[in-house]
Amino acid sequence: MLSCSPTSAGLNSTITCTGTYTTTAGDTSVTAAGTITLTTGSSITLYYNVSAADPSPNTPYFSSGSAPTTAAEGSSVPLALVTPSGVTPSLASNTSSVCTASGLTLNMVGVGTCNAVATGPASSPFYTEGTLNISISVTDTEPPVITTPGAQSASTDTGANTATLDVTSLGSVTDNSGTTPAITYAIGGTPLAGAYAFPMGVTTVTMDASDGAGNAAVQQSFTVTVTDGEVPVITAPGAQSASTDAGANTATLDVTSLGSVTDNSGTTPTITYAIGGTPLAGAHAFPMGMTTVTMDASDGAGNAAVQQSFTVTVTDGEVPVITAPGAQSASTDAGTNTAMLDVTSLGSVTDNSGTTPTITYAIGGTPLA
Repeated sequence: MLSCSPTSAGLNSTITCTGTYTTTAGDTSVTAAGTITLTTGSSITLYYNVSAADPSPNTPYFSSGSAPTTAAEGSSVPLALVTPSGVTPSLASNTSSVCTASGLTLNMVGVGTCNAVATGPASSPFYTEGTLNISISVTDTEPPVITTPGAQSASTDTGANTATLDVTSLGSVTDNSGTTPAITYAIGGTPLAGAYAFPMGVTTVTMDASDGAGNAAVQQSFTVTVTDGEVPVITAPGAQSASTDAGANTATLDVTSLGSVTDNSGTTPTITYAIGGTPLAGAHAFPMGMTTVTMDASDGAGNAAVQQSFTVTVTDGEVPVITAPGAQSASTDAGTNTAMLDVTSLGSVTDNSGTTPTITYAIGGTPLA
């Protein structure tokens, strides 16, 4: 054991310690104020010059101003740290997922709280090392990344000129924050909320997203193309009938306004009326008898309606007109009381049918031949 005096002292004071050190087998030396070789069983009086402990730890401090409390993700924060003794402190991070230390610089590699420790090393083996805990909140500066779906396509709903689709679950977004931001889907700046009736043609849907730190993703977009796959529907009129025009063997009729057509597109297609493949344009001279008129229509998307037809039956309701000859006179044949005459070619008859009817000549109801 050593007896030292004084028992405490200031920095660089001298403390004198005396005492007997008894060596044991195997001891060869002891370090005190130098190296002393001892022999087994010998004793020696030891005198120590000891530097007292520094009463103040070498705690680092900021040389000017104060350390930042926040920093942007991906940035570097140099810290101007010194110790009272002027010894350069060391810096180490204990949250490597958020920051790393390089010399006296903190490099922000993540988002969260960067915790680091600055240590002021001792200037002698008897100095106490001081530490300074540093906490910096690292803010998120990285925007989310939106992945769009491919171009979408659909056919119109039955009987409608739109296709009702919900596209608000298409595509995706990722963010370094670990939290998935919400995507805002919009058409022309108007947000979508669930199913939407997309009109025929191409509609552009935009996608936007922001994370909790307010970083906005680069806007993305995709298209929704709606095509009309529904054919028009023609409603034919009933069968038509007419009498021949006066003095003619035809009936002139305009049937191009008969019947109707509807289409889901919201636009009424034009009906083509035809006879034997020849389109009708306004009034047509229908012959006597039955004529079939076909009806066709196609919408703007090229969808052809199922062909429909109706009949036009023209009947002859006009009587023939007989022109009688004038009164005839003759003398009796020689030796008889009669005059032999053939009157069956006298007079004439006309008819609107275009065919000359046969005239029946009769006397008292008895036909002449």
